[in-house]
Amino acid sequence: MELQLTDFENAALVVFMLLLTRAIVTFKLDLLIPITKVEENISIAQKRDAINKEKFYFKKDIHKDFAGCELTDDIYTLMTINDIMNGKDDFPGFIPLIHKYLDYIDYDANGRPQITQYLKYISDKAAGKIMTMAQWTRQFVRNHDDYKNDSVVSERIAYDFMMECEKIINNEEGCPQVFIKG
Repeated sequence: MELQLTDFENAALVVFMLLLTRAIVTFKLDLLIPITKVEENISIAQKRDAINKEKFYFKKDIHKDFAGCELTDDIYTLMTINDIMNGKDDFPGFIPLIHKYLDYIDYDANGRPQITQYLKYISDKAAGKIMTMAQWTRQFVRNHDDYKNDSVVSERIAYDFMMECEKIINNEEGCPQVFIKG
């Protein structure tokens, strides 16, 4: 996930990353994978709608420390972004691990609802319940009156797109399929 249009989305990303790093350190999680797998993941991530349709190499057991051991292919598996973020049968998922971390540190109940809202946004984005910025952009262009299905984004389409983005940034117009506001 990259920077987004709304303050809420960016706050959700920052809070998620901060809490994930703390959970990784606290629970001594081992997320290391060979650079060759990282490169493959980067290639996969560049495909259209990869967040919903593709699988990425990820470590099967993030609780085991494989330091000093030979890294063989059987310790990795292909997972969807939803699996990595929200978990699956034999994998806890980052969002549940963050909730476990918050319980572990007995996080203040007053701040928990806001953090829960941020984590739900990240979880829903990973699950494909909320459109990505790329999906919304493609939809906007395809549905624009001036678009001729020729892959050409005219100045008018670009201008209208920027005006729509500005309305969303300034809270003048909502787009519930993509943007969640706190």
